[in-house]
Amino acid sequence: MAEPDKRPVTMEELVVSSLAQTDALAKLLRERYRYWRVFRCEGSGNF
Repeated sequence: MAEPDKRPVTMEELVVSSLAQTDALAKLLRERYRYWRVFRCEGSGNF
């Protein structure tokens, strides 16, 4: 098993990582909402 990298993490790296995670979550939520809206509206005939 390899040794973990023990160098300090910079604030820039933390911000970039956080932004990447937030962006991925936002994309996932938008897609889920879009599918939910399509199926909900198709079921009620209001699409």
